[in-house]
Amino acid sequence: MKKIIVLFAALAAIFCLAFTANAAIGDANGDGALTVGDARTVLRVALDLQKIPLRLRPVCDADHNGEITVSDARAVLRAAIGLEGFTHPAYTGDEPVVGLQPATCTAAGVLRYRCACGDVFAVSVPAKGHAPGGIVKEKLRRPTCAKEGSYDAVIYCAACKAELSREKHTVERLPHTPGEAVEENLIPATCVSVGGYDTVVYCTVCGGEYSRVHITLGKLRHVSAPAVKENKIAPACDTAGSYESVVYCRDCGAELSRETVTLEALGHSLTEVIPAAYIGETPEKPAAAFGCANCGLCFSDAAAQTLADGYYADLNAALQAAKEGETVVLLRSAELNEDITVPAGVTLLVPYSFDNVRISGTGSRELHYANTAANGSVPEVTPAGENVFVTLRLAGGTLTVEEGALLAVGGVYSGLQPVGGAVYGPHGEIELAENASLIVKGKLSVMGYITGEGSVSLTGGALYEPFIITDYHGGTYSAISFAGHNQLPFCSYAVMGVQCPLTMDGTSSVYGYGALYASGEHNVSTSLMIGPENALLCLSPETNLSFTYNAAKTVPGYPHLGRTEITAAGDVTLNSVSLKAAGLTMDLSVTVFSVPYTVGYTQQSGALTLAQDLALMPGASLSVAPGASLNVLKKLLVLEGFAPGLYSAYHYPAGEKLAEAGYSARGSLIVDGRMTVADGACFAGTAETNGTGTLTVGDAALSAVFTDGLMKDEVFVWYTSIATNKTEYALSARLANAAGELVPMEANRTYTAVSGEKTALTGWEYVRYGGAAAAPESETVQVSYAAPETVTGRWA
Repeated sequence: MKKIIVLFAALAAIFCLAFTANAAIGDANGDGALTVGDARTVLRVALDLQKIPLRLRPVCDADHNGEITVSDARAVLRAAIGLEGFTHPAYTGDEPVVGLQPATCTAAGVLRYRCACGDVFAVSVPAKGHAPGGIVKEKLRRPTCAKEGSYDAVIYCAACKAELSREKHTVERLPHTPGEAVEENLIPATCVSVGGYDTVVYCTVCGGEYSRVHITLGKLRHVSAPAVKENKIAPACDTAGSYESVVYCRDCGAELSRETVTLEALGHSLTEVIPAAYIGETPEKPAAAFGCANCGLCFSDAAAQTLADGYYADLNAALQAAKEGETVVLLRSAELNEDITVPAGVTLLVPYSFDNVRISGTGSRELHYANTAANGSVPEVTPAGENVFVTLRLAGGTLTVEEGALLAVGGVYSGLQPVGGAVYGPHGEIELAENASLIVKGKLSVMGYITGEGSVSLTGGALYEPFIITDYHGGTYSAISFAGHNQLPFCSYAVMGVQCPLTMDGTSSVYGYGALYASGEHNVSTSLMIGPENALLCLSPETNLSFTYNAAKTVPGYPHLGRTEITAAGDVTLNSVSLKAAGLTMDLSVTVFSVPYTVGYTQQSGALTLAQDLALMPGASLSVAPGASLNVLKKLLVLEGFAPGLYSAYHYPAGEKLAEAGYSARGSLIVDGRMTVADGACFAGTAETNGTGTLTVGDAALSAVFTDGLMKDEVFVWYTSIATNKTEYALSARLANAAGELVPMEANRTYTAVSGEKTALTGWEYVRYGGAAAAPESETVQVSYAAPETVTGRWA
């Protein structure tokens, strides 16, 4: 740039006076002469180093292209030194202006003018640029004691008002204004710990915390509470008692003082009573004595000088005094409303008389753990509540039989028909009120009855009660004959010694006292009916059974025999058991064991496995709940009806009698869970469902014959004192299909329940045989149901 200016200056010195034509064009300084100085002025304008008046901008635009540039300065210089002229040299600056678009702060303007020659030209007018105004404060936020203030310092153009700058400024916070001090976080002092609180000052303007000081409160003194009695030793009739009088701090509970206080012996408080219990071997019928209300001892004189040895005024006192191996005999009916325990090694006897307090014997007429006598006559069954010798009533609380202890309820039984093994005569009873319970960890023997609305629980214990046979087919010869033909000489039985709700776990056991008359005597046996192993019903350790007895569910002609409902939760296996008669052991594993109308069984969960032949008699029921299963490994028969052979005078109830009592005249198998008939097993009868079961049949037999009774020459030594014949029932496996038709089941198939709809039945048939087995006479008998019968459920 400096070089150009120096060049212009040198040329100007040589030619400044030589050229004056067209002085109006390029006369940038307006002095009337075109000189190198005008070129310098145009150059400064082009480089924005100098401003010129608006009227002179057309003079500087030498090439009339609308912009003042370096080329305009060169053209003016060339004209000034006479090298060339201008295209329109006649412009003087006085030519008329055609139009003006003024320049703004940010945009250039345009000046249009007319040359003397008539052409219109335009020249740009530079933008004016902003003219800054004064500082303005915006977005003002005043400071407080809680937070700082602020504002924006803004500068605008004085001409166009455009924002030229903005700067944020911060204003310091104002000081807090403290208020009155308040107390916070109070922890009261106690006699074991200091307390304290905070004094806090807050700002009255913003509420912020101004200051906080913690104040400590010293411990309080202990405050004595009323004395209490601890470690009491109750005084007895002959011994002093004591207790400790202890004072504690009322607030913190710290012990402040302890003093032992002695209590004088009570002395005996005697009342004339009949002793309630006796510890010994052979009690006589107790006479009136003087019983102590405090300790329960009995004395023969009112001065308490002579002790009536072995006799106690109350049962609990006798049990507490009994030692291992001793028997406590209940001498009169008693009512308890407290917890009572038969300790280990001790026996509690609720007897049927005072003549015999022996618990166990070895003779053929005695039952293990039972306090019994055999009745030689044929009386009627003695129901609960009749001919009761003594009753132990629990109005509340729990009677616990500890492990190793025995609770025996005595009674008189008989093996004679019509009901062998039932209670016949005097007996003892235990009555449990609704809020009372009996827990058995040891042994419980019941030859009488346990009744009431309370509960009996076997928790690892053992229960012994009569296994009552109601249709035994005779004596010595019949027992031998049936055993020889692998027939069980009875179809009906009952267990009803415990008539209140009973539960047992899988480690407990139930034994059946059997009594069958043969060979001129009462043949007795004790068989394990339910238990962990080697039982008729074998339980897994996790299994629980519950029993509910309904004494009112009796059949006309068979009084005092109610129905027991059994519910199983867990795995159960049906095996076999043995009974004795006429010196023979009857092995149920080679017979078809019957479930009579007196039993209803439900497998609630787990599996019931039949490893023994089983027949569901009319009125009996076997139910498999959803989620449970039934596994048939041997033979399962479900009878449609039953007419016993006439070998015995004691018969299973006829269908008419069952219907009259509200029972079904046929056996009932309800499968709402899963049933499986294994390969090589046998199932015959009707399978029913409420609509949720499955039934899988393997390579199994689906028909069988059930036989009852014997013919003349099948009886031992052709025993002919009574008429003999037998009946046979040809059974086949059936079910109702989806259309409601009874159809045969097929092997190697699986059936699924589709509904709980019912299908009507009309009747059943059997074949009766008479005469001799070598040349039998037979008759097919058609029987109609005494009451309407239906098959429940349909399968696909």
